[in-house]
Amino acid sequence: MARHLHLSPQPDLSPGLFLGALVDLGAPAAALHAELDRVGWPGAARPRLTFRRAETDAGEGTECGGEAGDLPLAQARSWAQGSALPAGARRRFDAALDLLARPGAGHEGEPLGLLAAAILALDLLDVTSVTSDPLPVSGAWTRPATLAVLRGAAVHGVTADREPVTPLGAVLAACLADAFGPLPALTLEASGLGVAPPSGSSGERRLRLYLGHPLQAGPTRESLLVLEANLDDLSPELLATLPDTCLEAGALDAWLTPALMKKGRPAHCLSALCTEDAAAAVEEAIFRHSSTLGVRRLRVERDALARVWEEVETPWGSVRVKIGLLEGAPVNRAPEFEDCRARAREAGVPLKQVYAAAMAAARR
Repeated sequence: MARHLHLSPQPDLSPGLFLGALVDLGAPAAALHAELDRVGWPGAARPRLTFRRAETDAGEGTECGGEAGDLPLAQARSWAQGSALPAGARRRFDAALDLLARPGAGHEGEPLGLLAAAILALDLLDVTSVTSDPLPVSGAWTRPATLAVLRGAAVHGVTADREPVTPLGAVLAACLADAFGPLPALTLEASGLGVAPPSGSSGERRLRLYLGHPLQAGPTRESLLVLEANLDDLSPELLATLPDTCLEAGALDAWLTPALMKKGRPAHCLSALCTEDAAAAVEEAIFRHSSTLGVRRLRVERDALARVWEEVETPWGSVRVKIGLLEGAPVNRAPEFEDCRARAREAGVPLKQVYAAAMAAARR
C-alpha cells in the first residue's frame, strides 16, 4: 500500500532535523549507514552520522549529529551520475542539485552529504508521495539563497529569532513535495520528531513528520489561476519555448492554442495554470520572455485526484509511473515521459516501446 509523508516545518526545517525525524519515524540508522557505505559518497566527505533520543518541550524526539563533509556542486553532480544510488533516490538528488544551480541559490554551511543521507533515509521508509505545510519565511532571517530555491513554492511569513528554513531545508521541501497545504487525510501510521539543541539565544529547533496511507474519498478541489496572453508577433522558435519557460517559473501546466485575432491575423494564446503563490513569478516570466504587453488572469477550480508514484522495471531500466486514485483505488496510470525518453535514448530503442513496456508493467 502507498505510503505518504507530510512535513510540518513549524517552526524549523533543515536536513539534520529531517534526518532525525525520519529515524524517529522508524528509518533504521544501521541500514542508513549501510546505504551510505554502499553508494560510496566520495572520500572524506562521506557522512558519519550519529542519532540519539532527546527530550524537548514538544516531547521526545531524535537528534542527528556527527559529520558530513561537503562537496562542490559540480563534483556532487559528477558523482551522482556514476553512483550506486537507487533510481528514485538519484532522481531526487538530481532535482535537488538542479535547485541549487538556480541563480542566487547555492548552499552555505550544510554539506551536501546530509542531503544525500536524507534522501536515502526517505527511500528506506518506502515513501511514494510527499506533501508539506507552506514553508515559514522570516524577513529578518531568511537568506537570499533560500528564497531563490523557494521560488514557486508555498510560503508564509513568520516572526522569528532565527532562520526558520535553511537553504538545504528549502531544497528538500521543494524537490520532494508533490504539493503544499495542510496535512491530507491519512490513516496515520506514525509521527516523528527531529530535534536540535538551542543555539545562542535561540530556543530548540524541531521538525514534525507524519507517515501514513492516503485516505481520500474523492478528488480535492483546488482554487487556481490561468494566466493568458495573445501573441501574434513572435517567431515560431521563440513561441515554442514559452510553455517550458512558464513551467520553470512554477506553473503547474502551460500550453499554446492557435487563435485568429482582429483583422484576421493568425496568432497563439499562451496559457499557464498556476497557484496564487506562483502567479507573480509566472507572470514575470511571460512578460520577460514573450512580446506581450498584458496578461489576463482567470480564476478557475480544478478537481484533482490523489496521486502516488510507483517505480516499474522495463527491459531498458526503471521508469516512474504516476497513479491517480479515486476513493483509494487506481483509476489512471501514466508513465513519466522524461524517464521513458531517457531509457529510450540510453538503449537506442523507440520511445513508444519503452512507454508501452512501462504501462504494461504498471497494469500488472
